Amino acid sequence: MKIFILYPNQLFKNISNFIDKKVLLIEEPLFFTQYDFHIQKLILHRASMKF
Repeated sequence: MKIFILYPNQLFKNISNFIDKKVLLIEEPLFFTQYDFHIQKLILHRASMKF
């Protein structure tokens, strides 16, 4: 069994490669808190993972 681990910056529109596979979306705290990212960028990444 293959499992794909994806971070918010790795989301793409074409998901045909993942149709029959396990996909884990990781909300790693370091990704959101390690650097002082612009708040709109953080909101975009968070929203794209929830959609």
